[in-house]
Amino acid sequence: MQVVNKTRNIVLSRNAGIANTLFGRMRGLMFSGRKDLVLDCGFDDATAAAIHMLFMRFPIDVIWADSKMNVVDLQENVQPFNPLKPSTWRIYKPEKPARYVIELGFPLFGSRFSVPSFQFPEVFSSRKPKTENRKPRTEDWRPNRLGTTEIGDKIEFKQNG
Repeated sequence: MQVVNKTRNIVLSRNAGIANTLFGRMRGLMFSGRKDLVLDCGFDDATAAAIHMLFMRFPIDVIWADSKMNVVDLQENVQPFNPLKPSTWRIYKPEKPARYVIELGFPLFGSRFSVPSFQFPEVFSSRKPKTENRKPRTEDWRPNRLGTTEIGDKIEFKQNG
């Protein structure tokens, strides 16, 4: 299914899966390849819409939307759990109750995952290389999957096909 920011007419994901069972929501993107997933909590609740990053292998961007499909919170570049980094030992939950949790994995350059159709300057985050003298590596730049999405924007799910 496609995830579209209807307010800004931006495709956020071209092929997102959906998890609407308890097991599917608990699993999320753990142990999976780099793809996108929509978690359906069934009702608006901040606790039910909370996520963790245990057993994740890559960072994600997260959008929380209520049952009216309005964005209620955003979290960019959520890092996977790392036992050596206490900043990753946490639960992420929205500021307001949410029904949908949209987890956007980061596509690798040259992979089968496409970057959403943003304008070129918006595709990369503002993260700069650590030193000016070396050539930038792929890790120094990452796709901005949220684009210009803001709290209050309207989200829409469309079936592919």
